[in-house]
Amino acid sequence: MIRVSFVIPVYNSERSIGKIVDALTNLYKKSKYQIDIILVNDGSTDHTDAVCRIIAKKNFRVSYISLSRNFGQHNALLAGIRYAEGAYVVCMDDDLETPPKESGKLLRSIEQTHLDVVYGQYERDCSWFRNIGSSVNNLMANFVFHKPKDVTLHSYFVMNRFIAQQITLYDGPFVYLPGLIFRVTQRVGGTFIFSGSRKYGASNYSFKKLMLLWINGITNYSLFPLRVSIAIGLFVALLGFIISLFVVISRLTHPEVVMGWASTIAAVLVFGGLTLLFVGFVGEYVGRIFFTLTKNPQSVIREIVRKNNRKQ
Repeated sequence: MIRVSFVIPVYNSERSIGKIVDALTNLYKKSKYQIDIILVNDGSTDHTDAVCRIIAKKNFRVSYISLSRNFGQHNALLAGIRYAEGAYVVCMDDDLETPPKESGKLLRSIEQTHLDVVYGQYERDCSWFRNIGSSVNNLMANFVFHKPKDVTLHSYFVMNRFIAQQITLYDGPFVYLPGLIFRVTQRVGGTFIFSGSRKYGASNYSFKKLMLLWINGITNYSLFPLRVSIAIGLFVALLGFIISLFVVISRLTHPEVVMGWASTIAAVLVFGGLTLLFVGFVGEYVGRIFFTLTKNPQSVIREIVRKNNRKQ
């Protein structure tokens, strides 16, 4: 028997989480996989907590972790991965858009290819800002993490035990799972799966949250913004030097031409804006250093209901 841990962050999913657990339980009841399911309640405001407790008491395969407040999907996933004991760890959503039956394709793919991580490749019928946010996220991963360009990052993926152990060593407050994964390995692939449709509620990711996630990934796991600022700074400095030579030569060859204030003001605005932009990047890094040194928590577990139904 191969043990597989399913980690599912839940947020206001009182109507869908029971269906997901039942589907996983029935799917792997008679298979070569021995599964356990870890539900991580990320500060839900509906009856999700009560529903998850009932599920954990009735189903011996289910463990339930309740966080003290909403910390975000990636933080909740990492909290659940820490308690995963399977040879493979499958991460999925709680909204039925990542169908439980498709997890078999992920498991077969990672076993056959011997990759460290396999992402499900599927298309989602999302709003325009969600699609833009996802595109930005993937472009960032291409340049910053050197992600394989034929792999699209999604929330439905499987990792082996080695990767799960390595990423849980991270104790900083800013969690971005692709950043943690690509710090450890480049052996990442994808396999085509079918996506489901959201039957209950709406996406909890707004355009703002997606942009914050993007900023979190790009500033906390690479020096890419600082290197870009250095390159732009050198280019602008060189351009300014060339323009200065042009102005001096023009003044010497045409002394009757009066230098205008518009060009001066424009130059001040450009250089002032660039300065503020790059100071903002530096401030972002300094702020993250501050939060890291002050041990801002990734998440805070209020209670754990394990398989033996004992509370910890």
